[in-house]
Amino acid sequence: MNRARWSAVLFTLAVLSCALSSTGCNKADNERLGKLGGVLRQKAEKVIAGNSKVIRGWQTVPLHLGEVAVDARVSARLSWDRALADAEIQVQLLDGAVELTGQVRNGEQQRRAVELAQSTLGVEKVNDRLAIRP
Repeated sequence: MNRARWSAVLFTLAVLSCALSSTGCNKADNERLGKLGGVLRQKAEKVIAGNSKVIRGWQTVPLHLGEVAVDARVSARLSWDRALADAEIQVQLLDGAVELTGQVRNGEQQRRAVELAQSTLGVEKVNDRLAIRP
């Protein structure tokens, strides 16, 4: 496999590990994904050692859960949940609390959105400002 293809594969794996880490994994999962990201980074640096431009770009990829914003993790979980497919939910971090605004179809969708937000790693408080569509 040539260097360009190898670096593309490693970059894809790193992005995938970031996406998985943003879904509210437990601490053990987070640590394993962090280690995987570190190993992938080391291997990629060995393969593309002569291309400093690619290495600089690679170093900007967030490989630790703490580097992914809390509101981004919540947004990702809400957008991936099938029960919320037709909901219009915006997520914002205000004064340390996650605020959910927008419209949902019914109370079940509202409860599911709040439950997902509250169970996301890093969320301490959720302000539910969701409205049920008429």
